[in-house]
Amino acid sequence: MQTTRGIPLRSVWLYVQAAVIGLFGGLLGAGFRKGTDQLQALVMGPQGPVDVRLPLWQCVLIPTVGAALAGITLQLVRERRGPFGIGDVLELVAARRGRIRPLDSLVQILSSGCSIASGGSIGREGANSQFGATIGSLLAHLIPNSPRSRSVLLGCGIAAGMACAYKAPIAAAIFVMEVVLGNFAIDVLAPLIVSSVVSTLVMLQFFERSPLYEMGVDLAMTEWPLVLSASLLGACCGPGGLLFRYTLTAGRTLFERVRITLPLRMAIGGLIVGLIGIQYPETWGNGQNTIEAIAGTTADPSLSLMVALLFWKLVATSSTAGSGALGGVFTPNLVVGAAFGGAFGQLVDHLAGGDHRTQFALVGMAGMCAATTHAPITAMLLIFEMTGDYGLILPLMLCSILGSMSARLLDRDSIYTARLRARGHDVDAGLEALAMKTTYVRDVMRHGTAAVRDTTPLDEVLERFRATRHDALYVVDGSGHLTGYIEIHDVKQFLHEQNLGPVLIAADCTRHTPVAHPDESLATVVPRFEGQESDELPVVDSDGEHGLLLGRLTRKDVVASLSEEVLGTRSMRAKLDTGGRTRAVELPPEAAIVRLPVPDAFRGRSLDSLELPANDGISVLVVIERDALGVETRRLPRGTTVFQKDSDMVVIGERDAIEAFRGLHGIEEASPERA
Repeated sequence: MQTTRGIPLRSVWLYVQAAVIGLFGGLLGAGFRKGTDQLQALVMGPQGPVDVRLPLWQCVLIPTVGAALAGITLQLVRERRGPFGIGDVLELVAARRGRIRPLDSLVQILSSGCSIASGGSIGREGANSQFGATIGSLLAHLIPNSPRSRSVLLGCGIAAGMACAYKAPIAAAIFVMEVVLGNFAIDVLAPLIVSSVVSTLVMLQFFERSPLYEMGVDLAMTEWPLVLSASLLGACCGPGGLLFRYTLTAGRTLFERVRITLPLRMAIGGLIVGLIGIQYPETWGNGQNTIEAIAGTTADPSLSLMVALLFWKLVATSSTAGSGALGGVFTPNLVVGAAFGGAFGQLVDHLAGGDHRTQFALVGMAGMCAATTHAPITAMLLIFEMTGDYGLILPLMLCSILGSMSARLLDRDSIYTARLRARGHDVDAGLEALAMKTTYVRDVMRHGTAAVRDTTPLDEVLERFRATRHDALYVVDGSGHLTGYIEIHDVKQFLHEQNLGPVLIAADCTRHTPVAHPDESLATVVPRFEGQESDELPVVDSDGEHGLLLGRLTRKDVVASLSEEVLGTRSMRAKLDTGGRTRAVELPPEAAIVRLPVPDAFRGRSLDSLELPANDGISVLVVIERDALGVETRRLPRGTTVFQKDSDMVVIGERDAIEAFRGLHGIEEASPERA
């Protein structure tokens, strides 16, 4: 048997798109960081509020005015505010629908920049990921891509944003696989790596190439007592991560109860941050300088300061994010972890001697990150890449996994899945179940059905069975609404009863059938096949079981969809109905037989006038015409065949050519077809 070697062309094209996302994500992310740094230096001075304490009036005024400006900016998109940041993009991936509008996204990013530059306690990774996700969303809709590929492209945007923010391309790619996509397949990892690496390389052209937190000392922790202490720290991080999440939720709930305009509400959040900053300016901003102050070797923060930061950083972050400011909470979470780990390290040093505050501060960052996100691999790799020191790897591994485990024991949800569950998404799913729960009937249904009127005489029903060679016919009323179906077995007994033919009508033989709706997931619909002799379900609109008949869903469509979503491959088998006998034909890997609606530009024109095979690389096998009741008639095409309104065509050709044809004529996702 001949084996196909090499990488499919569509995979190479996906890598190209991933590289484009990484390129623009890195450029825009670097520009955003430069811009916010310069704006912050303009309003606070080049050293910022941590190193040089600002006057009282500046501490109060700067965050308040900055938050108000951020709120006024958001007012521009108040009626159509789209998804922003990692959490919202995660929902787009989970729902497999929706898109990011570039102009609205730009407004949201500008608002985020105002909040960050004025001291708001949020991170830049939210805006960076938004840049990448916006580019990914644009490519996913401008260029023909499967639902699976569109999700991967959104993930590439998040990976590019995180890699740019933290100089951590490996952790960024693993985060998307571990949290966003829930998929560790190699065909998913490859484009994520491409996007995160390109983004990091671009960012390094504008900023220093050293690790984000280069401490300049040996961070090795290989002694048993220290590693075991790191394990204890990880177990304690579980409740800490839960507290961080609940505090953010409480802040959001509290501000939502205040019935005032968005700019005023955000100004109040900024005012709270400003008042906290009078005594603790370390709570301002995303916290990179604060982490350096806690974990660095140039300063020796007191235990009381780190304990105070644990509380006040939580308050500042919940006030900023809860009031409506847009930004990431990933970096503020790392600050809380550094403060917790630093305080824990000072207690260990007090009991056992030594100076391990820096090491425990960094390990605490990993533990808190893992506890909050339920992503221990990401947490471990993130701190490793941000420090560039392999000596921390053993305590990082134990602290991360124990932080995640202890958090899961207390609550099954992470900071991201809790939000998805609150919005009605089922997140307790493996790869196969997730594919079924995020693929909808509308994505795989067939729009052609064999149907008869409920008043059709039995003689005509029998003739219809002979003509269509279907095992079942759907029965509709005068308005096209489904009333049930008739199986061939139901009417066989009347084949030789000629006297009953004119007397009985279709309604007399109709039986009840389960139905599917376009907006239902495959996971919801599949159990309805059980107990059914038929291998298909009718698809009706949302008006209950007797809605307007739209099409049908077959078991074959479900299996083919899972083949693409779970295995990342498309079925290479086509079924040909010849004289009532169905045969499976093996097609080349690059070929497909699909059913497409006739484009508007083709209607009223003959086949030979289109020069379809020469121009588009595809050939028409069958032309399908429908009457007023939706009854289909299939014809072999000729050169003189004229395409009519409300007709479809079954075509064969290379997959890339078919996808290009769909994109050119604005045709929705194609469906495999029994020709």
